[in-house]
Parts: sequence; C-alpha cells; structure tokens
Amino acid sequence: MAKKSSAQKSAQQAAPKNTNLQNLLDKGFSSLENENWEEADKFFEQALGEDENEPLAYFGKLMTDMKYRTENEFTANLTEISSNENYKKAESLGDTALKDKLNEYSNYVVYNQAKQALDAANSVEGILEAKAVFAKVADFLDAKAYMDQCGEIIYTYAYETVKQGYETLDNTDSYLALYKAMSDTLKNIADHRNSTEIAQKCDETLAVYDEKIQKIKSDFKEKKAELEHNLFAEKKKERDKINELKQQSSNISLELADAKNKFALSKLFSDKLSPEAQALKDKLDEINTEIERLTNEGAENEFKKEFVKIDIEKERALKKSYTDIMENYNILNMFEIAENRA
Repeated sequence: MAKKSSAQKSAQQAAPKNTNLQNLLDKGFSSLENENWEEADKFFEQALGEDENEPLAYFGKLMTDMKYRTENEFTANLTEISSNENYKKAESLGDTALKDKLNEYSNYVVYNQAKQALDAANSVEGILEAKAVFAKVADFLDAKAYMDQCGEIIYTYAYETVKQGYETLDNTDSYLALYKAMSDTLKNIADHRNSTEIAQKCDETLAVYDEKIQKIKSDFKEKKAELEHNLFAEKKKERDKINELKQQSSNISLELADAKNKFALSKLFSDKLSPEAQALKDKLDEINTEIERLTNEGAENEFKKEFVKIDIEKERALKKSYTDIMENYNILNMFEIAENRA
C-alpha cells in the first residue's frame, strides 16, 4: 500500500474512520501515485458516499484535479487552487492541521508565482510587480528576503541611474526629469534603506528649482517678446523710410532726365552734365545708396544680435541653476552604496 501523505496522517490522528472509508481513501491516494486519475476520482467519490463530509476525500479530489501524484507537488505549483471547489470543501470540513496544510499549499502558489515573476523581470516595473506578489505572502518561507532583494535591485538601479546622469546630463530640464524619475522610483521601495529620505530630497529639489526654472524661462520669454515687438516697430519704420526714399528717387530721376534733356539741347556736342543735373545725380546716388543699406543692413540684422545675446544669457542662467543643484542638492552621496562610502 502507498505511503500515507501528511494530510492523511493528520486526519487519521484527529478522528478514526470506518474501515471501508479508510480503504477507499487509501485506494484513491494509491491510484494518484500510479497516475490513474479517473480511478482515483472514483474511489474518492465512493468515500464521499460513505461520508459526504470527509475532508480527505475532497483533498484527494483536489489532487486529482491538479493531476498530482503526491502532496509534494503542491510546493512547486503555479496554478491558483483556493478557488477550486474541492479545495473549499476540504478547508471547510478539515481540522486545523488540514486547514494549515491547505493554506500552506495556497501560499506556495503565490510564492512560486512571485519567484517566476522575479526571474522574468527585466525592468523596474517587473521587479516591483514581483515584490508586490511576494508581499501577499510576506510571512511565508523567505518571502521577506526576496522582497528585500527586490528593493535592493531597484535601489542599486536608482544609484546607477543618478551616477550616470551626473556624468552625462548637461541641462537643468534633464536634471529635474532625473530627480522626478528617482522620486517616483524610490517611493515604490519606501521601506528599503533610506529611499524615503532620498525621495524627499528629490521632491525638495523639484519644488525649489522647478519654480526657478519656470521663472527664468518666463523672464527670457518676455524679453524676447519685447524684442520682437520692437523689431516689428523698427521694421515698419524701415519700410516706411525705404518707400519714402524710393519716391524721392523716382522724383529726382524725373528731374534729372529733364535737366539732361535741357542741357543736351544747348550743348549738342558735350557729354557733361549741367551743375543742376550733377547735383540731382549726386542726390539720386545718395538716396539709392541709403535704400540699399536699409535693405541689406536693416533693423532685422541688428536685432538678430540681440536675440543671440538673450539666448546666451538664458543658457548661462539655466546652467547656473543646474550647477547649483549639483552643489546644494546632490543626492548621489546619499545612497548607502559601498563604493560610494569608500
């Protein structure tokens, strides 16, 4: 006859069974060991015919549902069992020992699922999901140790991310984004090491510098807007001036042509201009030169220099702000990492 399971032994010790019932249970568990699932289920059904409140018969039917040869297979199980009707019956009718055993096997399911999730995790989110599953059975086996392992993985990831950020980032927006990400990450492991303290430092940095950065950007945006307004006004003046000069040029061109005609009639064989025509020509050249200057070297070119100057000033202000973050709100040295404390 097959060796009795721990559940069978505890049930037998708790309350003696009639010989026929015990024989049916023994045959059922023996059939399970031989992987005769249908035969096992038949014996357990017959046992329930002897006593419809026999918890071991329901336990045996649970093992039949799972197609387990022995109880030990529950320790590697990944399939949820607490919703199984035979599980519920066995738990409801069983003694304390059987209830504890069933609860242990149910905890194994969650525990094994958590270990599988941790093994498959390749991101912070995956690690957090595994940690959350371990938390459901925190007092079972070494679940707390695994939870701590998950926390340490994420804590080390945060440290390495900050370290890399300090080496590569070069603008305030990137630093603030880094601090926001680290705050969110470390709050997920608030109970691990000094994660809460670092997250609070990140939030403090964000509160101080987010407002500062927004003000810097706002101030320089206003400066640019004012400069653009002035540029628009100057360009209008410039266009009006060019139009005025073009009109003068047109008028003088007509006068010059008239003066040339008059002088040509009196001096048929001369290619010189009269003093009046020469004066008009000089004035015309002067006006055309001014039109060309305003067209090629107008207000827009001058204002471009001012726009560049504003951009440079803005970048200096922003650079100073992220330098201040490094000096006053450095979180790298807050991490309790061995290499960092060496």
